[in-house]
Amino acid sequence: MKDFLEEFKTTFTNYKTIVFKFLLSLYSYFCIITIMGLKGSYSVFLTISCVAIICLFLKTTIDENVKKTSIFSALVCGFLICLGNMVGNNIGSNNYDIFTIKSLIRLIILWGGISLFFFYLLNLVFSKLKKVNLIVKNDRNNSTKIFFGSWIFIFILWLPYFLRFFPGILSLDSRLQLSYIEEGILMNNHPFIQTWFEGGIYNFGKFLFHNANLAMGLYTIVQMLILSAIFAYAVRFLYKHKFNSLIVFCVTLIYALLPQFAIYSVTLWKDVLFGGAMVLMLITLVEMTMQEKILKGNLTLFVISSLMILFFRNNGIYIMLLCTPFLLYGFRKNFKVILVTLLSLFVCYFVIIGPLYSYLKVGKSNAVESFAIPLQQVGRVIAASESIDQKEAKYLQTIFDFSEIEEVYEAYIVDPVKNHADKERLDKTKVEFLEIWGRLLLKHPDTYMEAYLSQTLGYWYPSIKYWTTVTVDTDNSYGVENVNLMPKIVAKYIDYIRSLDFIFAPLFWGIGLGFITMFLCFAVSNIRKIEKEKYIVWFSPYIGLWVTMMLAAPVFAEYRYVYGLFASMPIIILLPFVKSKL
Repeated sequence: MKDFLEEFKTTFTNYKTIVFKFLLSLYSYFCIITIMGLKGSYSVFLTISCVAIICLFLKTTIDENVKKTSIFSALVCGFLICLGNMVGNNIGSNNYDIFTIKSLIRLIILWGGISLFFFYLLNLVFSKLKKVNLIVKNDRNNSTKIFFGSWIFIFILWLPYFLRFFPGILSLDSRLQLSYIEEGILMNNHPFIQTWFEGGIYNFGKFLFHNANLAMGLYTIVQMLILSAIFAYAVRFLYKHKFNSLIVFCVTLIYALLPQFAIYSVTLWKDVLFGGAMVLMLITLVEMTMQEKILKGNLTLFVISSLMILFFRNNGIYIMLLCTPFLLYGFRKNFKVILVTLLSLFVCYFVIIGPLYSYLKVGKSNAVESFAIPLQQVGRVIAASESIDQKEAKYLQTIFDFSEIEEVYEAYIVDPVKNHADKERLDKTKVEFLEIWGRLLLKHPDTYMEAYLSQTLGYWYPSIKYWTTVTVDTDNSYGVENVNLMPKIVAKYIDYIRSLDFIFAPLFWGIGLGFITMFLCFAVSNIRKIEKEKYIVWFSPYIGLWVTMMLAAPVFAEYRYVYGLFASMPIIILLPFVKSKL
């Protein structure tokens, strides 16, 4: 009788567990279809999805070794998706009241169901990944051949894009930099050194060819060569660290064939080589963490990539400053070397942008450019007709025309507010503006938070569609004009590949998806027992890049601003599987 009762108790407990998991799976399923906007519809796909989720919940055995990491990762991913869905549904409307009681209750309910799904999924995936080995035992002695072979391969497969968009894809920013070069204007609103790096090659091309189009084409070729060489160096890194040959080959194909790499290689933006510098820094940091004593060659590459980050984007200094504590912590054993190197870099930077730029009379960018988030928050308060006392209104009306702001305000981009602001007045009264901004923050924290989340949405929420490449212009200023040198059928195919209508476009261009992928790679590094100081160092440049976007993003989903993350993504995904020593 006792055995029967024990067996009955076990069977009943198992039955309860199965029923409980089944109910949880249904809850999770309905949350997922609600988030996806499929509630009330029916299809075979939904039925298959429901069955798959039920099987996931019932069949997955919780791995206690990765349970904590799975819970934390699931809660973060679930929250970002549910919060992003709530904000994203209101971003194109004139709804200035996102945080209602109803919407917050909906957020909490959906967060629970989505997080449950991610918990079971990530627990299953993490438990598998902690055992995966991508490293082979055979010696690798052909790293130089791999580097040059992949360099040539990548560059050749990019050439059709160069011929399609000859002499290169120019945006309004590209045209502005071209005007600086042609007219000898010294300005730092676009990085001065990057502008004149481009200008030096461009002017050399004009000297050689006596043709502006060919001169700009020469710069594009140089940019392609530099970027493809950095990507080839990344392929060499994987080969050298004994990753499976198929993986090395696939990464080579990714750099050669994926549209963002080919298109950006011929796009004349400061962000392109900046992105290459991020890849170079990542590889260098990984190499340096695996050495008892930092080698001169790697230290040299660290300095080169750091200088490119500092001088090829104006927010590069903030990325480097944010990285510094992580680098000092991670390289404790080589503290003096890293400290002296970083101090030297910062001294070099501030001497150049300070005394040297002043001596050369290089114009500075307007302070308004770094006020994107505060401007949007104040703009939303005005547009939503929130209460502003007389003293605050008196000052703000010297900066804005309230009726104009109410008409032009857009939740996802600061340009309408910025373009209708008195920039000179704002530049002269920055402190007073920030004081008013702080007072309004205390009065309208919910409005400020809505403005902030809307302005940064694309950097943490995956389901955002926004332009990623420049429309080919018909401008021929200074004699630089786009010419298609490819057959029409090939040009049409390339244009389709670069469009957001391409079936896999969200995978290639999704900024929020990129951030979540980086976050999950960080988590996988943890469960694979990689030393914490190592992977903190590895990810620090991308944490710095992401934080700068979250603090000062002028638009909610500008892919080129985080191109460095995507250029590094093939390596980032493989970082958790790197062996600590060669």
